[in-house]
Amino acid sequence: MPQNLDRRHLFTDPLQVHLVLAEYSLQYLAWIAAGALVGAAFYRWEGGGLLVIPLGVVIVALGEAATGDALPLIGERLGLALPQIPAVAALGAALLGAALTWMIVRDVPVRNRA
Repeated sequence: MPQNLDRRHLFTDPLQVHLVLAEYSLQYLAWIAAGALVGAAFYRWEGGGLLVIPLGVVIVALGEAATGDALPLIGERLGLALPQIPAVAALGAALLGAALTWMIVRDVPVRNRA
């Protein structure tokens, strides 16, 4: 039974293992950066962290657009198709998320509030 790819990817054949790993690594980096950013904002500003959620969504969307996926869970149901962008954009989005996370938590005390 032949393997068929049903959506865009960085790879054209499922046996291109290096490109498969690169694609999913970029996706995971974008998700981790967005999660760390939103988590740090909630830790630092409590309710004010709600303002950072759209930025987290943008980071995830850049990661998904660079690797050719639709937005998870809702993308296929709503028919949202993201334009294909260079894979470097996903790495840039992850680095932007990490830099913003560092700016939020760099002077947060490590000890518990007493």
